[in-house]
Amino acid sequence: LEFSSKKSIHYLNRIHSLTQRNVHGRVAELLLYLSKDLHIANPFPQIISKHDMAAYSHMNKDTFIRVIKEFHIEKIIDFQNDYISILDHAKLEMICNLA
Repeated sequence: LEFSSKKSIHYLNRIHSLTQRNVHGRVAELLLYLSKDLHIANPFPQIISKHDMAAYSHMNKDTFIRVIKEFHIEKIIDFQNDYISILDHAKLEMICNLA
């Protein structure tokens, strides 16, 4: 029962995210999820393609790439080889929560 409740809350939060957040907020949420929940690491390996990350965030690939480039220019994230590093965790959290 507890597992079912946690799963329901996760899906409700996901629906809220996709319907209420702008593209920056959705990308920030995805990067935080990959870092904190899936890989539990920073830097973390980019094991899924940018196309799949864009699809998970419900946006097209070009928009997704534009947003992550903006995050890179603003020194919020960095890419090295096949790893993504979150450089400014606080700013990414802020974007996720406010966008």
